[in-house]
Amino acid sequence: MGALISSQCLVMLNICLQVFLLCQIKRFVTAKAVHDIRHVYDRFEYVMYGGNITGHTTVTVNGNHRGVEGFFPVTEEGQRELFAQMPPLEQANACRIPLSQPLYLMAILLIWTVTCFGELRKAFDSFYHLIWRMPIVDSMREGLESGQGDTRELMVLRGITREMQVFLTIFVLVPRFVITIVLTWLGCRWLVATENFEDILLNAVALEFILVLKELFYATVVTHRNRRDVENTKIFCDHDSQEVEAATHYNFLSSFAWLFFAMGWVLFYVYYFQMVLPGYRWDVHDVCLDWITRRYNLDG
Repeated sequence: MGALISSQCLVMLNICLQVFLLCQIKRFVTAKAVHDIRHVYDRFEYVMYGGNITGHTTVTVNGNHRGVEGFFPVTEEGQRELFAQMPPLEQANACRIPLSQPLYLMAILLIWTVTCFGELRKAFDSFYHLIWRMPIVDSMREGLESGQGDTRELMVLRGITREMQVFLTIFVLVPRFVITIVLTWLGCRWLVATENFEDILLNAVALEFILVLKELFYATVVTHRNRRDVENTKIFCDHDSQEVEAATHYNFLSSFAWLFFAMGWVLFYVYYFQMVLPGYRWDVHDVCLDWITRRYNLDG
C-alpha cells in the first residue's frame, strides 16, 4: 500500500510540475520572445513599404505595421536601397526572423512535433492496452498472475479494476495527453518567435526536458525494488493470444500516419495557425537572403 501511495504522489507531483512549467514558460519566456519579434517585423514593414506615406501600411490588432500589397519594391536594387535605411542592428534582427527561412524553420518544427507525437502515441497505446482492451476484475489480486520469462519470474497483468481504470484515465492519461498537446503548440510558438537561428535548435532541445520529467523522477526517486517490480511486470490481454494479424501494407504503413500528421500540423501552423506574426507577408526571405550573402560573403 505504501508503494502504491508513493507512486500516486510521484505521478501527481510530475503533472503539477509540468503544468507549472508550461504556465511559466508561456508567461515569462514565450511572451517576451513574441513581443520582441513583433517589434522587429513591425520596423521592417514600416521601412520597406514606406510607412511614412499614408496608405502604404495597415496596423494589426497588436499595433504593428503591415505593408499593403503593391507598395513593396519589386527590383533588387530598390529592396537594397530601402533596407539600407534601417540601422545595422535592425537589419540583423530582421534577418534572424525564423519565418524568413521557412524550410529551415519547418524542419526544426517537424522534429519537435514528431517528438511530441511520439509522447502522444505512447499515451494512446497505454489507453488502448490498459483501459480500452483490458478486462475488468474485482480485485487487482485477480488481475495479476505469475509468469515465467527467459531468465526471471514475471508478473503478468491480465485485468484491472474499474477504480484503477478511472484513476489512470483521469490522473495519468488525460493530463499526459493534454500537457503534450499544449506543449506541442507552445513549443512551436516559441520556436517561431526565437530571434536567432542557432537558438531555435537549442530551444527545441530545452523544451524536451518537460517531456522527460517523468523519466527523470523515475530514475532518481523510485527505489530499486519498485523499479525491478515494474520491469518484471508485463501487460498481457487475452485477445492478444487469439488475434493473429496478417502481414499487410496497412500494418507496415499505419505507424507512418503519425509522421504525416506531424507534417500536416507543421504546414498548417506555419501558414495558417501561427499568431506570432499575424498577417505575415512572406517578404523577408529575398531581402535577407541577399543581405546575408553580401554580409557574410557566401559566394566568395
